[in-house]
Amino acid sequence: MDDLVPSQRSHRTRKSGPTMRKKAEIDKKKRGVTDTKQKNPRAFAVKSAVKAKRLQNRSAEKEQRRLHIPTIDRTYGEPPPYVVVVQGPPGVLCCLY
Repeated sequence: MDDLVPSQRSHRTRKSGPTMRKKAEIDKKKRGVTDTKQKNPRAFAVKSAVKAKRLQNRSAEKEQRRLHIPTIDRTYGEPPPYVVVVQGPPGVLCCLY
């Protein structure tokens, strides 16, 4: 039974992460492979020009609305009174300084 199962497993190479990317770059340099393939520009393009324009107009309107909102002056004649409330059961001594 022991003859069928090897005692040590073979090394499992990395498939993702920074170490894999670093080793892949080193391997490409050793082989002399240049990476001339660019990403697909159509994958990130706007599919509908009308929708893009509408979203752009909406974001511009929201920005203008935010800039032109009048600030409300909530102050009035005299400031509110200064009140100290002492709450607790009778017989509790409280000192205010």
